[in-house]
Amino acid sequence: GSGPAPVRAVAAALELREAVDALLSRHPELAGCRLRGGLDHGRLLLGPVGGPHRVTFSVLGDPVEVAGRLSNAAPAGAILITEAMRMALGGHYRLRARGDQRLRGRPEPVVIHEVVSAE
Repeated sequence: GSGPAPVRAVAAALELREAVDALLSRHPELAGCRLRGGLDHGRLLLGPVGGPHRVTFSVLGDPVEVAGRLSNAAPAGAILITEAMRMALGGHYRLRARGDQRLRGRPEPVVIHEVVSAE
């Protein structure tokens, strides 16, 4: 895709949700499997992490933690984003405000929006 990274990230999440929905429509035995997603926006550290005997590629930072918490809090089929992500999207997507929610490990409530569709 094209556009800023936040726009591409949401586009990828929506494509993944559509692919999972299509798979579920062809395989009713997988009915209990549903995509849930969370996206945040901010500074990250990424690259090789480890010592001389074992190195892995990792992504670290507060946005990673918040995105994981959002994903865990999302209802089946939902893609939740933070206010920072909403601001970075610049109106490219239709969103539904979900209000302030407490996320595990966060001292303050987080303003959450649900991605409804592309604009």
